[in-house]
Amino acid sequence: MGDNRKVLGKVSVERSGFGLAEEDPFLEAETEWMELEFTDDSPNVQVAQGQVHVLSAFRSHDATVTLELSDTPAGGIPGWSLLAQLPYLSRSGIVEVWTIAGPEEIRLDLQAEEAPFTLQVFRRHIPDTESRYQASLEVPHGLEEYVFRFSPAA
Repeated sequence: MGDNRKVLGKVSVERSGFGLAEEDPFLEAETEWMELEFTDDSPNVQVAQGQVHVLSAFRSHDATVTLELSDTPAGGIPGWSLLAQLPYLSRSGIVEVWTIAGPEEIRLDLQAEEAPFTLQVFRRHIPDTESRYQASLEVPHGLEEYVFRFSPAA
């Protein structure tokens, strides 16, 4: 793989959630990304083949999202919280950010179809996030940032 690949964009978080999904040309998925339920073991992130569901700390806002492909799982990111480190099985090899309204045009080529990965999900809240959220009369921007790091499973 050589060098890391990275894409960045903004996602419109609605109803405290957003997700990642891969194309499912044969409609093999048992459930949609929005229907993946959170558990006590993973209260903020759920994963199924080609799908990820994320629970945000805030109801409706715009968040910055980074998708990256790395040769190996790296350590933490200073100032960020690791929400989850989970096995992820790719379906089509192209993962895309989704909201309840549909795809957000933020895509990462995982360079492998139907391949196993380790997915690390990091989140960072911007200082004064809670007060900015409460004071906002419109959809707030920049309250949270997310990094989704995919690395091939060993």
